[in-house]
Amino acid sequence: MWRRPTTLIISLIAGIVACGCAEIAFIFGSGIAPAGGATSQATGTTSGGTVTLNGQIPTATQPAAIPAPTYRPSLLDPLFESTSGAKGVVIVDIDGDGVLDVASISAESQPVQIHLRNTTTGLFDTISIGGGAPLSKTVDIEAGDFNGDGRVDFAVLVIDTGFVPPPNSALLGALCLLIQGPDARNKFLWTRVDLVFKGTDDPGFVDIAVGDFDGVNGPDILLVSNEVQQAPNTPFRFVYLYTNPGGANAFDPTLWTETTIVNEAAPLAFAIPADIDLDGDLDMVVAAPTAKSFNVRWMQNPLNPGGVGAVTNGAAWGLRMVGQQDGGAQFIAVGDIDGDGDLDVAASRVDLRLTQWFRNPGPADLAAERHSIPWDVFNIGVLSSGDINQLQLVDLDLNGTLDVMVTASGNIAAFQRQANLEDYWTPFSILATNPVAVIGKIGFADFDGNGRLDFLAPLDRPGLTQDQFVIFSRQ
Repeated sequence: MWRRPTTLIISLIAGIVACGCAEIAFIFGSGIAPAGGATSQATGTTSGGTVTLNGQIPTATQPAAIPAPTYRPSLLDPLFESTSGAKGVVIVDIDGDGVLDVASISAESQPVQIHLRNTTTGLFDTISIGGGAPLSKTVDIEAGDFNGDGRVDFAVLVIDTGFVPPPNSALLGALCLLIQGPDARNKFLWTRVDLVFKGTDDPGFVDIAVGDFDGVNGPDILLVSNEVQQAPNTPFRFVYLYTNPGGANAFDPTLWTETTIVNEAAPLAFAIPADIDLDGDLDMVVAAPTAKSFNVRWMQNPLNPGGVGAVTNGAAWGLRMVGQQDGGAQFIAVGDIDGDGDLDVAASRVDLRLTQWFRNPGPADLAAERHSIPWDVFNIGVLSSGDINQLQLVDLDLNGTLDVMVTASGNIAAFQRQANLEDYWTPFSILATNPVAVIGKIGFADFDGNGRLDFLAPLDRPGLTQDQFVIFSRQ
């Protein structure tokens, strides 16, 4: 049983579910090769000798867009305005009843909410568990059992607490924990732990990620921080690792150990945990969009073979190259794109509306590397309009291979791989919001149990009304 879609949401989807060609062309263009262009050839990585039937120089051309699957919309939350500034979601079984729930952040009305699936009605019961300074302008939320009691907790990133920032700083950012008590539905049993406060400049705190980097005491936290330069020619953009003291000690911010893993002059955008070299510990992929080199990089975790002590030695983390998407890498994602067992990286360049992927050379080649060698890079696809603001790698059709989803200027589009992974992928348009919304961090799950992958999208529109968390159920 699902909530009745509102008229607003129905108008949002109208014309999209019918797979109208006009909508697809708006996002991707015609997909036809330019006059005189050549048909793309599947050439692998072999150089030289490739010709087309007409003798012209071979070029790669994005295929024409294909019809999109249909989705049915419904509201996650009730018809109230506590979702003003809908920003992001994380999907996880919060109350331990065996079904998936949702946690969300909304930056304008400022609550952190949990949406617990009611197994009787099939709907979600919405409960606010925190909010207000320092949980003011939130930008990210992640899940993890930080105190090891078997219950799901949350880390929440705040770009602007509303408190007065330190001298020479534009913002005071915060990283806070919300640790669950004995009853998830009792909002008074959730404990807020203010883990980190730092003065920053714009764009300030931009990303967090949760993972067990040191192999002890449960999940740790990465924080991407763009701070104020205090002296000329000194690094002032950082990725910090906060290692978890475990158990009841997780409630004490002073017992979390801060390690600087990255210090950089160029602004940083994302840090994603991933075992890039397949040695059993979590490494980290980092995007520094304006960096003149290494703007897509990975940092090699020294846990194996260096041990726990090496993890909290920032100098022990090895700087390794993924590639250079010059002027890009504003958004990145990590996943096994080519199905060979190791993790590849996708990156989007906003001004060109271009998404590419970088192929992991594999653990043997990574181990043999003695100097920086960029990974092979291939095109995924190009949008004809819109500014990309999200990139996700996800198996949309549950066929065992990863697809690419991007959001751009209120639109959601996707790319489906072809037989030749080194050529452009096939695009399709999923939906266009109307009125246009900024689409926040999307979550994926089979909400209606029909064996198809659905998604949950935060929609943030100008002002304080018509913001929503909408479940799109694949039909």
